[in-house]
Amino acid sequence: MEGSRNFSGNTVGDNAEVILGNTQVTVNTTTLDDDRIFLQEFSQIDPVYTKKDILMRKGPLLRDTCRWILDHEAFKRWYCTRPKGVLWIKGDPGKGKTMLLCGIIEKIEEFEQFKISERWKSLKIFRTLEELEELEKLERPANFSEFKKSQHFDFEENTNVEGYERFGGLGLLEQLGGEPGRRKKFEKFEEHDIRLPSDLLYFFCQATDFRTNTAAAVIRGLIFIMLKPRPALLKLVREKYGDGPKGQLIGDKALAILCDMFETIVRALGRIDEYFICVVDALDECIEDCDHLLNLIIKTSDTVQWLVSSRSEKHIERKLTEISQKVDLELGQNAEQVSVSVDMYINLQIQEISAIQDDEDLQSKTSKILKSKASGTFLWAALVIEQLRDTDHWQVEDVLKEIPEGLESIYCLLLNRIDKLKAKAREACQALLSVVATAMRPLHLTELLLFINAHWKDDKRFKTSFQPRDIRDMAKDCGSILSIRGGIVYFVHQSAKDYIVEAAARLIFPIQHQHYKMFEISLDVMSSNLTYNIYGLTNPQIYVDDISHPTVDPLASLRYCCTFWVEHLAQGFEHFEDGSSLHSFLTDKFLCWVESLALKRNYILHTLPAVQKLKRMIDSCCESGSMKPQIGHLRQFLDDACRFLTHSTTWVPHWPLQLYFLAIEFEPEDSVIKKTFNQTVRDRFGSLPAAFQMFQMRQSPLQRRAITFTSKLDDRFLHHYLIFSPSWCPLHLKKTRPILTYWNMEEKCSEDGEEVDEKMPKTTFPGLGHRIYVPREGVMASRGFHSYFNQESLDLNRGPYQGHGLHVEDPYTYPG
Repeated sequence: MEGSRNFSGNTVGDNAEVILGNTQVTVNTTTLDDDRIFLQEFSQIDPVYTKKDILMRKGPLLRDTCRWILDHEAFKRWYCTRPKGVLWIKGDPGKGKTMLLCGIIEKIEEFEQFKISERWKSLKIFRTLEELEELEKLERPANFSEFKKSQHFDFEENTNVEGYERFGGLGLLEQLGGEPGRRKKFEKFEEHDIRLPSDLLYFFCQATDFRTNTAAAVIRGLIFIMLKPRPALLKLVREKYGDGPKGQLIGDKALAILCDMFETIVRALGRIDEYFICVVDALDECIEDCDHLLNLIIKTSDTVQWLVSSRSEKHIERKLTEISQKVDLELGQNAEQVSVSVDMYINLQIQEISAIQDDEDLQSKTSKILKSKASGTFLWAALVIEQLRDTDHWQVEDVLKEIPEGLESIYCLLLNRIDKLKAKAREACQALLSVVATAMRPLHLTELLLFINAHWKDDKRFKTSFQPRDIRDMAKDCGSILSIRGGIVYFVHQSAKDYIVEAAARLIFPIQHQHYKMFEISLDVMSSNLTYNIYGLTNPQIYVDDISHPTVDPLASLRYCCTFWVEHLAQGFEHFEDGSSLHSFLTDKFLCWVESLALKRNYILHTLPAVQKLKRMIDSCCESGSMKPQIGHLRQFLDDACRFLTHSTTWVPHWPLQLYFLAIEFEPEDSVIKKTFNQTVRDRFGSLPAAFQMFQMRQSPLQRRAITFTSKLDDRFLHHYLIFSPSWCPLHLKKTRPILTYWNMEEKCSEDGEEVDEKMPKTTFPGLGHRIYVPREGVMASRGFHSYFNQESLDLNRGPYQGHGLHVEDPYTYPG
């Protein structure tokens, strides 16, 4: 076949890729990333820890305050309508929806654990996801009476059956094999008669955090909980959708693929009597692709039980009306029960206000006033109680008189107090609120310092070296609007941010201008602080998991800027002018920025998507003719940067310093990235081996050829390079981690002087007539398998793949 070379008789074992020039062929495919790496890259959020964080920030869960909903007819009707239906809990801000769902989740978890046997969690008998999809053909029990006989339940003597009656009554409990006051065991099912466990999935949307405010993030989080305890199911998903999320699960098509993945899993598992309860809190805080998430809920509502909460918003209501099995629970229509819960919360919290602990009369008066003004709003009560904690005894009654009813009235009061501060304190609070309101996620104090210090860089009235304690003091001056936990600054509630952004932005800051200002500060901060090899690593082959962060991490305060500077530019792009500062940053610090994200394991999620978004913005400006001529250089740089990042994905996420070795070395000579950085990189990291320099000088446009074997050994990716000279003279095949090793076959030695053993096993690529030398042991990959050069046939093979030919396209032509 013209235009191709057939490497017949030579095969490459599992976990191997063959790259000829710029053409890549994957051979004998198995997983390159292990489960831990896959899950780590799959979802940035573990919803289990999100829930724990919510309970830490909002106080301990008061179980009695959510007891009423377990007895509510709507809840019981939804819970017993299995395995389908949607329960929508809706209510105004601050009514306690999130804590209510936390309580429901814990109660359901307590109940479901009696129905789960660890034995059910295995999918080991299924080899492909397609087999799962065919499970509808399997015989299954006609009813629960048969079903329970094949299961194993063990209800202890002290089982609190009364508590579980709220989840459907004794009828449901009897179906599951439990009876009050008795232990009852059923025979375990046979190995071939697998019945998977019921499972509870949940996700908490938070509009203030980019990791939790998109439809893709929600679906990722739900699938993450599905996959984490099920390694066999994870294997099937990876077989069907690819070994790593770095490919198709990132980018414009990611949401569609995630939806398909979710539907496929729940549909397949539903056919073997596995059902899921999916809880999604604060649907209204899913600010990106919420309609797509609602469409998924609608589409799967016949196989999944959904419990969702949100404010009562029209677009959510319109979507959910398409579901026939929908149950609404409006908190406003259950005001009496909610008010009782709020009263219980007030009674408990008042006891912890030190100013009134020894004054029963004032305690009683405080309780009465708070209950009368709270109007069934948990958040209102929490804000007032927080103020009272910082109030002296003699001022308590004055505060109680001043406090208005309603959340917005309280926010207005707090802002009015800020306006009454002295000029510098007032400006400091306004600056802090503007940064926190504009940030894409809650900021750590060290991250906030960069923005606050830069805010008054040219204003001599303010110092430019604030400390974390100064930020804490500023947050206190903002009243109860902000809270600090674990060194991270939060809005006390999404409604507080909404009020600041919508109602107060006109007086404090224009939001688009603030976004652009944060972009400028981020660019300036990165330019001043990012350096090559910022951690001072000495081994360029070090694997990312082996890198220890310095005690004083120079990237800790820079992480936010490195991650979100492009997003801030996108939000404030109307203020973008000639692009000179951006072009200057990229041509000076681009590789340093990429390194920083690789070190923080954000390379895959943020580098290429950020540059692609930046490129789209610049392209739109060029096409509209609204930019100055010099923007063309920026556009050219971004075009090449996208290509460079795509090709570097093989190495850089796993070995960050290979950004300056493999990634640069395999760049075309006319690459903008190579022209811009090659000399600087060589000055800092050393010159190329002499043999490779000569090899580059001699080659013609058609003569740069390299075959690369990428494999995995001892949980480390290894790269095996066969670099051919212009005449296809064979070079030595040497295992590396993954630094390049160059061999001069005429001199029979490597650059470090290692001699080539002529007795080494060799093999020939038919059609080329050139031998490939390999180390005597010949091991190329190890993960329970071995790929090796057969000592007798001299073929590179493994098991069932032996004898298969390897077809590789013509080498990529690097222009002159």
